This record gives sequence, structure tokens and C-alpha cells, in this order.
Amino acid sequence: TSRTVQAVFEVAAPASVPNGTIVTATARAQDAAGSDAHAGVATAVATAAGAPLMLGLAEDADPVQVGDTLAYVLRFGNRGALARTGATLALTLPPGIAIVDAGGGQVAGAMVAWNLDTLDGGETGERVVRVTVDGAEPLARVAHAVLASGAFESRAGVVTQVGASPLALS
Repeated sequence: TSRTVQAVFEVAAPASVPNGTIVTATARAQDAAGSDAHAGVATAVATAAGAPLMLGLAEDADPVQVGDTLAYVLRFGNRGALARTGATLALTLPPGIAIVDAGGGQVAGAMVAWNLDTLDGGETGERVVRVTVDGAEPLARVAHAVLASGAFESRAGVVTQVGASPLALS
């Protein structure tokens, strides 16, 4: 059987929350036998209507098992009319992840970064980072990304469950 539960949240004081702040929510379902499933969502707060930069972060599998290869896909762009110079893109990886292919980015610890130089108005792009899942803990991995140019930035995040369960939660 299945059941749908919905929760709606509102940022209490939008003026005090910087544009691009990542708000995360996680959920867990457990049955009487102890099987459980986890799910999460990360949403960027958009407080500035004219913010030109956009960023999305997704994974290609969820849940994953220890030893699996996982791809993080970063899609970004400049929805403004003006070019944005000095643009950078950075992905911060969670613990328990080993980088297999940095997708052309520079690796420094748990971060992969790209110098995008200039993002012209309407320009979009994509970067893919491939990793393997090294350990079972933590059961949920949270990755974060930031696209920045001057005073503008956009943030994105994704939560990935590690481990199998007879339950599903989305």
C-alpha cells in the first residue's frame, strides 16, 4: 500500500534569509519490522526577483549501495541579459564519497571547482562529477553546490540515501 503525506513550509522572515540559502528537509518511514526508507529535498531560497544566476544539482541514482558509482549533475546558467564575469562553480561532496571523475574541475579536499570565466546572458552549461560510495555511514549523503559571479550567487543541494530498503519514500 502507499500513503501520501504533504508538508508545506514558509520561510518565516524572508528578508533575513540571504538569496540562495539552502533549506533542507528530510523524512523517514519505518515499518514494524524495522525496515526504513529516507528521503530528502533541498531548495534554494529565492528572495531577489532579479537574481540572474540559476543552478540545479541532481544525482543519477537514489538510493545507492556501498560501492556504487553515482553521478552528480550540475546544471547552471545566466538568465539575465548582462554577461557575468568571474563566474565560478563549486560542488562540496559529502563524507563517504570518493571522486572517480571530477568532470574537468579542480579537486581540493571534498570540493570540486570550475572557473567558468564569463557567463553571457542566456548562457547555460552542465558539469558531471562521478563518485563512488565508500561507506555505509551516514545513511543520507548531502551534497551542495554554489554558482557565483560578483555579488550574485545561486545555491543548490541534493540528498542521496545509502542502502536498500523494502520501503520507498519520496
